[in-house]
Amino acid sequence: MIECIWKIFSLSETCARLAERIGSMKKAKEKNTNKKIDWSHIKTPLVVSGIIALFVVSLIFLGVAYFKSSQANDIMVAGVRFEGEYRIGEGEWQPIVEGEHIPASKGDIYLRGAFRMIAPDTNKPLKLLSAGTTVYLYFNHLSGSAVDPSGNTRRFDAEHEMIGEDACAAMWSGYTVPQPNEQDGSSEVLFVLHNPHSYGNENAVDDFLEYMSIAPASLLEKQMLEKGEQERTVGLVIAISSVIVLGIAAFSTIIHIKYSKEIWLIGLVTFFAGGYFLFDAFAVSMWSSPNIVNTRALGLFMMFYMFFIIALSVTTLRNTQKQIATVTLIATAGVMLFCILVSFSDKVKFYDTWGLWAALESGAVAVIIACLLSSLKNASLPRKLSYIAGTVLLAAFPLDALATLLGWWEGGFGSKRLFIVFFVVALVMVLRVIPSHINSAIKAKQLEAEQQALRLELQESRISIMLSQMQPHFIFNTLNTIYHLCEINPDIARSTISSFSEYLRNNIDTLGQSDMIAFEKEFSFVRTYLDIEKVRFDDELEINFDIGVTSFKLPVLTVQPLVENAVKHGTSKKKGAAELYISTRETELFYEIVIRDTGVGFDPSDYTDDGHKHIGISSVKQRLANLCDGTLQIESELGKGTTATVRIPKKDGTENENISG
Repeated sequence: MIECIWKIFSLSETCARLAERIGSMKKAKEKNTNKKIDWSHIKTPLVVSGIIALFVVSLIFLGVAYFKSSQANDIMVAGVRFEGEYRIGEGEWQPIVEGEHIPASKGDIYLRGAFRMIAPDTNKPLKLLSAGTTVYLYFNHLSGSAVDPSGNTRRFDAEHEMIGEDACAAMWSGYTVPQPNEQDGSSEVLFVLHNPHSYGNENAVDDFLEYMSIAPASLLEKQMLEKGEQERTVGLVIAISSVIVLGIAAFSTIIHIKYSKEIWLIGLVTFFAGGYFLFDAFAVSMWSSPNIVNTRALGLFMMFYMFFIIALSVTTLRNTQKQIATVTLIATAGVMLFCILVSFSDKVKFYDTWGLWAALESGAVAVIIACLLSSLKNASLPRKLSYIAGTVLLAAFPLDALATLLGWWEGGFGSKRLFIVFFVVALVMVLRVIPSHINSAIKAKQLEAEQQALRLELQESRISIMLSQMQPHFIFNTLNTIYHLCEINPDIARSTISSFSEYLRNNIDTLGQSDMIAFEKEFSFVRTYLDIEKVRFDDELEINFDIGVTSFKLPVLTVQPLVENAVKHGTSKKKGAAELYISTRETELFYEIVIRDTGVGFDPSDYTDDGHKHIGISSVKQRLANLCDGTLQIESELGKGTTATVRIPKKDGTENENISG
C-alpha cells in the first residue's frame, strides 16, 4: 500500500513537470510575440555608408593634391629621332615623316637612317649621336634586327620566335650606336621590324620611332613610369574602390537588399576594369617585370571586364530579350575559355587569340545592344536610362576594337573614358542603395520574428493537441482506478502506475521531438495509452491490431490523438462492449493507417475545422498536409462507429527505407 502511495506521489511530480514545461513554452511565445525589433542595427549601414563616402572623398582629395603638386624632373630624358626612310615589304622607299602613321600589319618594315638627338625642352633636332651611345628602343610586340654600317647584325629578344611566348610583351631593349663605316664614313643603320601578330599592335612601328631615348637606365625607367603613372593611379583607385563595392555587395547580401546581385556585378566590373587600367598603362614592364604575366593579365582583365559588363546588362533585361542575352553571355564565356585553353599549346600565343575574341565579342555586344534597344519601348524611365547607359558603354568596345585594327587610336581609348563616367555614377548609386533599402532589411527582420512566432505557435498547437487528450477527468479516472487497485490488486496497480508514468513522460518528450518520427515510436505511445484504458474498461474495450508495416515516418502526434478520440468520444460512451481496431498497410504509392471503433459515432456534418471542435483531428489533418502531403479522412455514422484513415505518400527513394525508432 505504501509503495502504491509513493508511486502516486511520483506521478504528481511528473504532472508538475509537465505543467512547468507547458507554462515555460507559453511564456516563451508571449515573450517572442511582444518582442520589439532592435532598431539600433539601422545605425550600422548608415555608419558604413558614411565611412565609404569619406574614404572616396579622401581619395579624390589626395588625387587633386597629387596633380597640383607634380614637379618637373631634375634631369630630362633626351629624345632620339631616327632620320631616314622606310619601306613596307618589297615596296618603295619613302621618307620617314614625324607623326605619319606607318602600319605594322602590312608586312615587314625596313627602316634605314641615323640617330639624331632631340632637345628635351624644345624638341629641336641636335647633332647625330656619336658611336658608343646607348639608345633604348621600344618594341610593342615586335621582333627586330639591326644591321650596322659594317654589315654586322644584332637581333633583339623581343618577340623572337626562338624564345617563344616568354617574350610576347611590350618591352625595352638597349642598342649601342655603331661605329661609322671605315670606307665611306656612313653611319646608316638598317632596322628590320617583323610583326608576328595579326591584331593588337597596328601602331607598333609608330611607337618604335616615337619612344627612342637616351639616358641612364634608372632615369629612363623613372620617366617612362611617370608617363604611365596617371593611368596606373586611376587603375589603382578603381581597384581599391572595387574592394569597397564588393564589401557593400557582401553586406547587402547579408541584409537581403533587393539589388545585391547588381552590386556584386558592379563590384566585379570595377575590379577587372581596375586591373585592365593597371596592366595597360604605359611601360608596364618597368613596374611588373614578368613580361608574359603582364600580357596574360592584361588580356584576362580585358576579357572578364567585358564579360561582367554584359552580365550586368543581362540583369536589366526581361522576358525574351533576357533569354537571348543570357545565351549570348554563355557563348562569350565559351569563347573566353577557348582562347585560354588553346593558348596552352606551344603553337598559339594568348596575344594572338585577342583578334578572334574581339571579333566574336563585338558580335555578342551587337546582340546585347539589340536586346537593350528593343526593350526601350515599354520600359519605365529608370530602365530606359539603364538601357541607354548600357548601350553606350557596350558600343564603345567594337569601336575600340575597330580602331585598334586600323590604328586610329590606342586600344581601349573610348571604353576606358566611358568606364570612368560609369564608375563614378555606379559608385554614387551603390552608396545610395543601402540607405534607400534599409526598410527591406527591417521587413526581413520583422518577417523572421513572425516566423519564429509561427514556430512557437506550432509548438503550442502540439501542446493543445496533447492537452485536448489529457483532460482532467482522464487523469482523475486513472488515478482513481490506481487507488482502488492498490487494495484489490497491487500488482496491476504497480503496472498501471508504470504505464501512466510512461504515458506522461512520452507526452512531455514529444514536445521536443522533430516534425517527423518513426511509426514504431508513435505506436509505442499508443500501446502505453491503451494499456491504461484497458485496465479502466476491462472487458468493455476490445483492442485488436493488424500492423502490416512499420518502416515509415509520420508527423509526431498523428496516431495517438486519433486513438484517444476513438476511446474518449467513441467506445467509452457506448453501453456495453466496444471494439477498437488499428491497422497499417503499404501500397505502391502510400502508407495507410486505419483507426476504427464501434463506438457511438457522430454526425459528420457536425465536424468543423475551426479549431474549436475536434481540435485533435483538425491539427492532425493540418500537419499531415503541411509536413508530408499526407491526408486524413474521417468517416462516421451515429450508433455504428468511426473510421479514421491516414495516408502518407511515399517519397522518391524512400519506399524501402528501413527506419528504426
